[in-house]
Amino acid sequence: MSTETKKANTKADEELVDIYIPLDHANEDDDVFYAAVNGKAMLIPKGEHVKVPKPYADAYKLVEQEQSALRAKKKAARAAAEKRKRELNED
Repeated sequence: MSTETKKANTKADEELVDIYIPLDHANEDDDVFYAAVNGKAMLIPKGEHVKVPKPYADAYKLVEQEQSALRAKKKAARAAAEKRKRELNED
């Protein structure tokens, strides 16, 4: 890899983006988000707008997408279980 490529990669990794991670009111002690990218970790404060390197913001977005998908699957499973329970009670 050339020196120019290394500099370009380093500069892209240092791009800062604004991110807001909401506080979890169910667990007020959880006021930071732990993110690790390529072996480098950082704690991102929740409940305030902060600027972080783009890869860390992307890591948070990925976690949020996965959690959202998991919540949707759980909701669908609960609805299916309730429907099945009602069907069994009708018999």
